[in-house]
Parts: sequence; C-alpha cells; structure tokens
Amino acid sequence: MLRWSMFVSVTMSACLVGCGGGKPKNLPELGNVTGVIELDGKPVAGAIVMFEPKGSGALSSGGTDAAGVYSLMYRPDISGAPVGEHTVRISKRDGDAGPEVMPSHANDKSDLTATVQAGENKIDFKLNSKKK
Repeated sequence: MLRWSMFVSVTMSACLVGCGGGKPKNLPELGNVTGVIELDGKPVAGAIVMFEPKGSGALSSGGTDAAGVYSLMYRPDISGAPVGEHTVRISKRDGDAGPEVMPSHANDKSDLTATVQAGENKIDFKLNSKKK
C-alpha cells in the first residue's frame, strides 16, 4: 500500500509540474524595454513610466530607481512591451499626494512617442521642465 501511495504521489506531482510553466497564450509579440529618465539633466527617481500602444492593447509600465533607470513590465510576471508605436507618459508626484513633478508634455498632454522592436530596446528620455 505504501508503494502505491508513493507511486500515485510521484505521478501526480509530475503531472502538476507540467501544468503551470511556460508562456501564457495570446500574448502579443513583446520587446524588452529599459532606459533612463532625466529631467533638466538629472535622473528622475520614483517616476512611473507607461508605454501605451497606439491602436489597441494593454499598456506596459515600470518605475525608475535612484539613477532614473526603468524597465517595463507587460504583466507582473512578464517583462516587455508590445512591438510597435507607443505614446509614452511619465509621472512623478512630489510626495504621496503632492503635485505632479513632470511637465505636462511628458504626462497628461504627452507628445512623447517610442517604437518598440522585438528583442532588446534602450529608450532614454531627456526632458526639460519647459518645453522648447
């Protein structure tokens, strides 16, 4: 009986191991995106970077570290952004409920765009407080 229980346990475990892994189906083609956000020549820490596909599709987002470096995530467990053209929005608040720090041309009235290609993408944004 003990051998049978062990056989069933091992068999079930092997079946379950094969069930969870792998890439989810129906994902768009993604490219990995990293970069640096600067405002007036200084890195922007604590900003949220969002890539919104032009057309349809889910957005990708990521936060910046102390050096202004970001990396986009399509889902919490999947890195990247859909291949194609995107509108880019960058937001940073002064404190938890403070005013928006980023200029409107990078945020709510963004004119920033980026093209994501398959593979690795390094897309930096060097912004000025006042649009030129």
